[in-house]
Amino acid sequence: MTITVHPSERVAAPVLAAIGRPLRAWSLIVTIFGDAVAPRGNSIWLGNLLDILSALDIDGGVVRTALSRLVADGWVERERVGRNSFYSLTSNAREQSQNAAARIYAPDTATPFQGWTLAVLPDPQPQNPTGDARTLWRAEIAKHGAGILSASTAVWLTSKQNDHLSDITANLGALQFNIEPSTADYDKRILAEAWPLHDLRAHYAPLLKCLDTLERAIASTKHLPLSDLDALALRTVLVHEWRRIVLRTPDLPAELLPSDWPRTSVHARVARLYEQLSPLADRWLNKNARTSNGPLSQAASAIAPQRFK
Repeated sequence: MTITVHPSERVAAPVLAAIGRPLRAWSLIVTIFGDAVAPRGNSIWLGNLLDILSALDIDGGVVRTALSRLVADGWVERERVGRNSFYSLTSNAREQSQNAAARIYAPDTATPFQGWTLAVLPDPQPQNPTGDARTLWRAEIAKHGAGILSASTAVWLTSKQNDHLSDITANLGALQFNIEPSTADYDKRILAEAWPLHDLRAHYAPLLKCLDTLERAIASTKHLPLSDLDALALRTVLVHEWRRIVLRTPDLPAELLPSDWPRTSVHARVARLYEQLSPLADRWLNKNARTSNGPLSQAASAIAPQRFK
């Protein structure tokens, strides 16, 4: 096998510049696996990863170092066939990727507001007078979308999707209470005190710049057609930036958020761009991507049109 390097960075460069920060190779690789590889059989040739990431102006040495890190972290595993290397997600990583994909590609449908679940962690035990356990607890559940009301109190939306938060806090001996919906003003106050809305809104800024530049890049290809690899590289960046929003910001009820909250409009733009880029992106994968057993499965070509819907 040989690696074909494409000059696609001329298309991706303005999009990358708009984001305003370097994209980490290991994180982009995780995005590529979740978006393009896991649904197609979960294995891909190193040369294909080098091609895709070279289109994002990432050096091959950086890619190899990132893959070594992911192997060491138990996220991917390597298979050698002759002189060629193939990578796949580990079983644990694949499960996490599937769970994330269910949120990343979900339709923008409002979940009915059913009230709040409140969790109160007991006072620190005598053998842990510093309260470090509560600090770690707050960090862990906030990472999973909970809001923090005080040093020992967290809150989240009552829903099946948040059952895992109940499990986390129950394992720590927290007391849990369900609170029925109240007046809009009262529920808005809870939301505003538990989640830093100003900071959450700021998370959208890099993505909005990315979307603006992506839309201009696609519009400019009317005179210079977009290559298949360009489309795959741009789709990777699109999903990568949207993934950051979805996995870092909780899914809060629209009726309690400011009227100009950006999620719905951003979701529509992401879905539209994904639909525009996917035919070319999937064509590149169908023609070029390889596993140790032959071509990458083309099954995901039918999946892409159904995402975000």
